[in-house]
Order: sequence, then structure tokens, then C-alpha cells
Amino acid sequence: MKIAWVTTWNKSCGIATYSRALWKNIERELKGVNSDGCVVPLEEFPDNEMLARHLAEMKPDIVHFQHEYGIYGNKNPPGYRFPALVSKIRSHLPGTALIATAHTVLPPDYRFPAIKGGLRAFVENPARRIANVFFLPRLRKIWNEHTWGRLDGVIVHSSLQEATTLACGARYVFTIPHFVFDAHPSGIRHPALNGILNEEKVIVVFGYFTPEKGQHVAIQAMNSLPPDVRMILAGGTRRKEDTVYYEHCLSLARSLGVSDRITFTGFVPEDCMSGFFARADLVLAPFMATSGSGSLAQALARGAAVLASDLPLNLEIAMREPGALAFFTTGDADSCVGAIRRILTDDAVMERMRTAAKKYAQAYSPARIAGMHLEFYGKLLKL
Repeated sequence: MKIAWVTTWNKSCGIATYSRALWKNIERELKGVNSDGCVVPLEEFPDNEMLARHLAEMKPDIVHFQHEYGIYGNKNPPGYRFPALVSKIRSHLPGTALIATAHTVLPPDYRFPAIKGGLRAFVENPARRIANVFFLPRLRKIWNEHTWGRLDGVIVHSSLQEATTLACGARYVFTIPHFVFDAHPSGIRHPALNGILNEEKVIVVFGYFTPEKGQHVAIQAMNSLPPDVRMILAGGTRRKEDTVYYEHCLSLARSLGVSDRITFTGFVPEDCMSGFFARADLVLAPFMATSGSGSLAQALARGAAVLASDLPLNLEIAMREPGALAFFTTGDADSCVGAIRRILTDDAVMERMRTAAKKYAQAYSPARIAGMHLEFYGKLLKL
């Protein structure tokens, strides 16, 4: 069995981090069954034909794509090149199985997001409003049927995503949870941690600024939390269009009078993340939408106490390991405040959450998840 693993590799992004951490375990598993594989970095093959020819020379049994819309151009045509890439590879390798890990699965009723919050509303721009009305039926077909329906197999991170993916025409769908990263050493101390007092309670929110990540809910919650609570928003903007949301969050913090207790770090290098987790009394994940989060996996890896919005995919984590996450009502700042107060004022609750997080991390280690990939590869080749 020979695997070609197609992914971003040298970029500073979640998919590259995921790939680097998991591939070394998959490679070890492959060697254990007298098989091999190699990484094919997308950065080295910006052209579909170039990538297809390179794969044809390799002659793999399986081409495994790590899929996030943005790493194949962007989500919208004509920039989105993934469906055309799959067709091109099919023409060069008609007998090779093509599969993908779906890091984002868009629901059938997906709409370009619009949120309202704070003293000033952040709403969808006119282009998004027009797209939601006129273009979504065509776009949904590209994002779903043309993406998953042309593949032999799809890996999803949640069983809740299986039905949607199968409805798109995927031949075989297999649920493999997002692995929990191996614990990292302390790394480099980020300047944003300087000046924080020992007696301050620290809440950390990780992730790029997008409406889906829900940083505005965290900022609203700070308005009702005591003055000894400090918040760190650890992340920057990934796309140009997210700058509007980032500016909205800055403005919201100023309007609510909490900007002196919130630190906006900008992009956080991977080797600085452990310092934030070590100082955090609570990790907050106020997502408005999610298809599975690498930042949650990073937090669980370090045994952090995590409070998350009650989205179905987040609730599924607690179903696998009760107590691994605590929850508040999605988008509800008051619910978030209540949950934060209950956790930060009860050391026993925080300790139980940390213990459950460590148990989850042990159960979903990279080594175990790599083994599940080998199981999937074997089943696929026998179909």
C-alpha cells in the first residue's frame, strides 16, 4: 500500500500543523505493515496539471487530500480549484482511490454568515446579501456534491457530519475524531503574557478572527465579569475580508470600556502557544459555527479547563468523555458570563474539567488516530 498525502506543509496554518503532527504517526504505522507513503506539499504544486503529473509518476494506491476550502484557492469560484484537481487526477490515475479528510463540512442550509452584537452591529456586506439570495444554490452544489461526491472516500471528524457527506454522493464515509496533540514543551514566551498579575484570572480565546469564531461574544461577556478577570484574544486575521470583523471587535471592546482588560495578540506562532495555555485559568471557545476545532484539541492536549459554545460538534466531545468541556448557550453573552463565574469561583470544578481533558487526550492520541487511518485505508482498498 502506497499513500500520497496531499496537504499544506510549510505554511503557518491549522491544516499544516495538523498534518505535520499526524503524518509522522501514520508513516510509522505504514512501515509497520510494510507499506509506505510521502507528503506532497501543495505549496510546491500551485498548478493542477503539475500536481496531477507528479502524482501520476508516484503511482500511489491512495491519494489522501487534507481538505479545507481556503487551501485550494478559496471557497468561491473561480478561485476554488479542488473539483477540477480531482477530475485532473482521475484522468492521470483512473485506478487510484481518491479520499479526503473534510476539515469543514458545510451544512445543506449554509448561508454566508451575518452576526449582530455589541453596541454597533456587524452585519453581512451587500455582496454577501446578494450571494445568499441569488448564488447559493449553485455554490452549495460546488461546495458539497462537486467536492465530496467525486471522491471514493471521505473522513469526517464527527459522526454528525456523516449524513451530509453521504448525501453529497461520497462512496464511503468514515468518522475519525480530531486527534489531540502530544503535549508540547513550554516554548517561547509571548510578549502578551508580560505584565499579567499573578492574582488575575486569565481567560484565553484562540483562533483567527472570523464571525464564526465568535470573539465578539467573549468581548461582550467581559463587560459583566469582575475587574480581576483578564482576557487574551490569541489570534490575528487570515483573510483580507476578516479585517472588518477584527476592527469591529476592537471597536466593541472600546465601546464597552473593557479594552484595558483585553489583549489582542495578533498571530501567535506555534512555539508560543504553550505559554498561553499554561497561564490560562480558562480556555474559552465561543464559536458561532464549527466543523471541528484544532484549537480545542490543543487545549485538551494540555489538560486545560475549556468552556465552549453548545454546538453539536462540541457537545459530541463531552459525549466521548463526560466533563471534558463545559458549555454555554451559543451566541449568548449572559449565558457565557454565568458559566465563567461558576467555573472560576470553584477550584474543584476546574480540577475535574482538567482531569477529564487529560483523559480525552489519552483516548484520542495521534498514535491511535493514525491507527484508525490505516484501518480506513485497508477497508477502502477492499471495497
